[in-house]
Amino acid sequence: MSSRLGPIDVCCEAPPYEVVRACEVVGFRTPLDVRWMRVDSLQYIRRMPASFFSLRWWRALFSVPEPPGLTCTCGKPLPPLRSCCFIYSPGTKSRYALSQCSRCLAIYWNEV
Repeated sequence: MSSRLGPIDVCCEAPPYEVVRACEVVGFRTPLDVRWMRVDSLQYIRRMPASFFSLRWWRALFSVPEPPGLTCTCGKPLPPLRSCCFIYSPGTKSRYALSQCSRCLAIYWNEV
């Protein structure tokens, strides 16, 4: 029966396993057992300051509402992404922006 089955393509949106495992120490709930989804960093993390030439200033001037914050696929608004730095044994580092939904516990991330 197994000869009839072909290879299975697995799509994984999680960061490296060491990061997922370390997230339990950082304070995320059950990071090994929840869905991980990558976030577009330009949309949410790097917001421009409210200077005269920024889009945010012009939106406020003409009463155009700000785009909504990041929401989970379950519909709940996410808390702000927080930056975490992970240091590996050879001395290399990686930085991630992470947030977890309080309803379905999905973790949203992006490499910074």
